[in-house]
Amino acid sequence: AAPPVTAPAPTPAAAAPPPVEHVAPKARPIMIPGGIPLSIALTEDVPAGPAAGQVLHFVVARDLRIGDNVVVAKGTPVTGQIFDAGGDRKMLIKKTKTTFKVSTVDAVDGSKLAIRATAGKKNDKVDASIEPPGHHDKDKLAPAGSEFLVYFDGDQSVSIKK
Repeated sequence: AAPPVTAPAPTPAAAAPPPVEHVAPKARPIMIPGGIPLSIALTEDVPAGPAAGQVLHFVVARDLRIGDNVVVAKGTPVTGQIFDAGGDRKMLIKKTKTTFKVSTVDAVDGSKLAIRATAGKKNDKVDASIEPPGHHDKDKLAPAGSEFLVYFDGDQSVSIKK
């Protein structure tokens, strides 16, 4: 008679490696001083005779860096609007210019940063002329690609992961 076959003793499962602790990069705040300029560019023409409140589309024209850190990336969309449609004023002798305003831009950390069309402090004028200097075209006030400087409205911070 054949000897009984015995199954080999089960070997203990190889010990799983200890879980790797995933350490998230530390976020550190970067201060953006109020009044720092940010360059934005129109993505579409602004026709002559826009209505107050008409939406305007811009993109950030250049990365905004604070030190070695990009805090607002080139190409980030910025939405603005016509603030004052300009035109003749019945009570005034001079014509007024069509102006625009902006309010926020997204930082690289996803936070919204307050911006304004003019340099200055809160409660100062918030709108600026939409017509680029030297631009004379009766069909459009500003062509796509026109660049404008807008400004950070007060000191703000962005969290940068390093």
